[in-house]
Amino acid sequence: MSTEANDLSISLYHEGVATIVERCSLEPALGISPFSYGPTPVQMDPTSFRAFFSNPSFTRLRSYACFGMPSGGDSVLMEIESSVGGPQPCTISYQTSGISWQVWYDCILRGGMAILTAYLSVTNSTDVPYGPAGLRFVVPRGSGYHAFSTQRPVSLRAASTTHVELFTASEIPVYSRTVAPADSMIVLDELYLTNSDDCGLGMELPPGPIRVFQDGPPLLRIDGGTFPFAVPGDEITVRSVPSDDVMLHGGWNYETGIANIHLHNQRAEAVTVQIEETEPASEIEEASHPLHEDPSGGFRYFVVDVPARSTGRLSYRVSKAALERATPPGYQRPPGPAFTMQPVGSDLPNPHLA
Repeated sequence: MSTEANDLSISLYHEGVATIVERCSLEPALGISPFSYGPTPVQMDPTSFRAFFSNPSFTRLRSYACFGMPSGGDSVLMEIESSVGGPQPCTISYQTSGISWQVWYDCILRGGMAILTAYLSVTNSTDVPYGPAGLRFVVPRGSGYHAFSTQRPVSLRAASTTHVELFTASEIPVYSRTVAPADSMIVLDELYLTNSDDCGLGMELPPGPIRVFQDGPPLLRIDGGTFPFAVPGDEITVRSVPSDDVMLHGGWNYETGIANIHLHNQRAEAVTVQIEETEPASEIEEASHPLHEDPSGGFRYFVVDVPARSTGRLSYRVSKAALERATPPGYQRPPGPAFTMQPVGSDLPNPHLA
C-alpha cells in the first residue's frame, strides 16, 4: 500500500470505544488489486472497517478480510476495484475498544486568586501505537453529545497512558459564598470561580475530577471533587466544606406545605446565605424573600441576610401539587388538625421574628 501525507484523527468516547480515521493516498492498479492495511488492534470491530475513495464511481472497496499478525495485532486484506488506477485519496476508518480517556483538573489557591490547569489522560490498552493524531473526546450532554479537541496532535504509545495538558489559566479571581443546598440541613462555605473571558476561560469545559491545593510552601492538597460540564458564564465551585459557624434548622411541614427555615449566625460579621430550592417559582407561595433563578436553570434560591451573632428566618408555602411530590413514599398523614411546626432557636435574638 502506498500512502502519502497521512492525516490521522481519533474520536474518543466514554464507553472506551474510539473511532480511528486515516486519510491517505492509495495507488491501485487498473482492475482488482490486493492491499494490506495494518496493523490494527485485536479489539477492532471488524464490521466497522470502511475505505472510501474520493470518486467511488471509479474506485471502490470490493471486499476485505481481517487476519492476525505474528507480531501482534491484526491486519486487513482489501481488494480494491478501480477503473482508472493510479494514486487516489482514500479515507480509512474503523472502531476499536481498548482506548479510554479522562479529563481532570488541578486548582491551586493563592490568596484570592486561583491557577486552573486541565489535563487529558488517554489510556491505549491496545497493542497498536497511534500518532501523531488529532484527538477529539466526546462528552454526553443532555440528550446529545459535545466534542472537545486537543490543540495539537498527540502520539499514543501501545499499552500506555499519555497525559496531555489542555490549558492553564492563571490569575482567576476566587469568590466565597455560604450556601444551604436543597433538601439538606447542612450549610456549606464554598469557593467558586466564574467561567469568563476576563480570567482566561470563557469556554465550554468538560467534566472531570478536580484536585484543590493551597499554595505553599509546601503545596498542600485541601480538597477534591467533581468539576461539572461548564459553559461560558457558569459559576464553578472549587471547594465546599460544612460551615462551622452558620447553622440551619427547620424545613417543610408535610401537613401544611409551609417551610420555616431558621439560620443561626455565630460570626462576628453579617453573612448572606443562599438557600436553594428545587421547586419552580410557580409552585412557591407567600414567600418572605424573593426567589431567584440560577443562570444554569438547574435550581432556584432565596437570599437571606443574617446579622452578626444573630438569626434569620425564611418562610414560604409550596403548592399542593409540589407538596404531594415532596411527601416521602409511605408517609401517612395523621388524623385530626394539621401539625404546626414550632420555631427553632427561639432563645436566640432574632430581629426577623420580632
